[in-house]
Amino acid sequence: MKKHIISSAFGFTAIATYLFFALISWFFYPLEFNPFHNWLSDLGHVSWNISGSIYYRLASIITGFLIIFFYFFIVELIKDNRRKIKIYTWLVKIFGMLGGFSFLMSGIFPINDISNHSLWSKLLYILLGTSIAFSGIIWIYKKSTHPLTIFSFFAAVINISSGIFNKVFFLEWIVVFFIIVYVIIVCIRNLIFLYSKNM
Repeated sequence: MKKHIISSAFGFTAIATYLFFALISWFFYPLEFNPFHNWLSDLGHVSWNISGSIYYRLASIITGFLIIFFYFFIVELIKDNRRKIKIYTWLVKIFGMLGGFSFLMSGIFPINDISNHSLWSKLLYILLGTSIAFSGIIWIYKKSTHPLTIFSFFAAVINISSGIFNKVFFLEWIVVFFIIVYVIIVCIRNLIFLYSKNM
């Protein structure tokens, strides 16, 4: 099985897993919950969401694990054999896998363990933001993927800003949305690679 398919399988499964477990956790959350008053991680608070916290923690742990392998099996983001593209691709993979590991760790340490959870959450957004930024650099080299470059740079700035400042609730929700969209884009392009010689 080609690595493109394996990467896409891990990516799509990661998104489905996160959304599935997060929604279950949200169902059990007994308090008001919205983008203007809550972090998504509040779903994993063991005191506030007694029945549902385990589901959000599972969402983070399993999704982080899957994201690691999603990045590990990424082969290429464009058809280009130049050395610098290969270097950028490795940077996408390395920062992405580290981001996946941080995601996993943010589930092991729930938000009520604020010092550890905050550390891993910040690393998650900064590392994944950096990975997405390097994806944007790669997509500069193909005219047809310039819109993806714009998307990637914008998403990277939002991700890294959220990791550094980490004070605005709804910004985290936007970050997660951009990460999901980015993974979907890469998964779709992985599959298209199998049928196209000019990407």
